[in-house]
Amino acid sequence: MKLTFPKFMSGKLGGSNNSKYAAKYARDTYFYTQQQWNFYRNQAYAEAMMPTADDMQNIKNDWNKLIPDWDGDDTFFKHINKEQLTYNDYYYGY
Repeated sequence: MKLTFPKFMSGKLGGSNNSKYAAKYARDTYFYTQQQWNFYRNQAYAEAMMPTADDMQNIKNDWNKLIPDWDGDDTFFKHINKEQLTYNDYYYGY
């Protein structure tokens, strides 16, 4: 894209200038390269924003907790990677 713009502006992108289709070919070629550049730019952005496998594991662990750790930053996240104890025995009250 950045290399074809100066060629497009100087008229060197369409091949022979004697052809009656040279200007149309140059314009189509330039717009095609611009379209390709936009596609790959968006693809690279999406790939950069995609979380890694470790990030996905952390998201899964946070979303599947029964009791969320809202104030984890107050304890410097010392309870991360600890087993979450939940009691289902209502007979004994805990």
